[in-house]
Amino acid sequence: MVTATKVNTERVYYNYGGELPPVTLEPEPVTPPSMKDDLPKLITDTTLRDGAQDSRFAIFPPETRLRARKWRQAVKATDWLTAQLPRDAQYQLYAFNTKAWPVSAGAQGVWLPAKDAPAIDKAIATLRQTAPEGGTSLYHAFAAAKAMNPPPDNIILLTDGLPTQGALPTGRKTVSGRDRLRIFDAALDELPRGVPVNVVLFPMEGDPLAMSAFWKLAMASRGSMMTPSSAWP
Repeated sequence: MVTATKVNTERVYYNYGGELPPVTLEPEPVTPPSMKDDLPKLITDTTLRDGAQDSRFAIFPPETRLRARKWRQAVKATDWLTAQLPRDAQYQLYAFNTKAWPVSAGAQGVWLPAKDAPAIDKAIATLRQTAPEGGTSLYHAFAAAKAMNPPPDNIILLTDGLPTQGALPTGRKTVSGRDRLRIFDAALDELPRGVPVNVVLFPMEGDPLAMSAFWKLAMASRGSMMTPSSAWP
C-alpha cells in the first residue's frame, strides 16, 4: 500500500495561482543539414524576400530587392553551407525562380570540386548580386537535380514556401494555398529517386501549408528540415 507519507515525505506543496510553474527554456541549437556525402547539390530559391505579399515588390529596383533581409540571410546560409563541404567532395549550386540555372557560369549538369575555394567564392559573389524576382518553380529546380549524372547523394534546398508555378506559368496573378500545394505535389515527380532532401525553410507569412509539406518531403526522402532563426548562420 502506498501512503501519502511515502509519496511526499517532506509535505512540500507548490501553488502558482492555478498557472503552470515557471519554466526557463534554453534555445535549441540549430542542426544544419549533413554535408558528409560526396555529391551534395545545393538549390537556392531566388524569390526569397521580405514582405512577399507586397504586390509592389516586383517593381522595386534590383538594389532594393538585394537588400531584403531574408535574401541576404539565404545567401549567407548558402555561403556557410558551401564552407562545410569536405575538400574531397564534389558539389553543384543551382539557383531558381521560374527556371533553374547553375550559379557558376557554364557549369550546367557538371559536378564541381569543393577544393576549388576561389570558384566557390566567385559563385557566392554571383549569387549575392542576383536580385530576387519572379515566381517559384520547384519543378525546374528538381528537374535540374534529376538531370545530374551521376545523381546527387543529397539535395539541400533553401526556400521560404510552396511554389507558385509548375512546368509552365499558371497565367494568373495570384495562386491559392491549395493550388500551390498541388503544384508542389506535381513537382515531386521530378525528384531523383532515393535522394534525401534536406530543407532549410525560411518563414513566410500567408503560407501555412508549407511547413507540413516540406516536413513530409524531408521525412519521406530520409532527409532533414530546419527553420532557422533570423540570427542563423
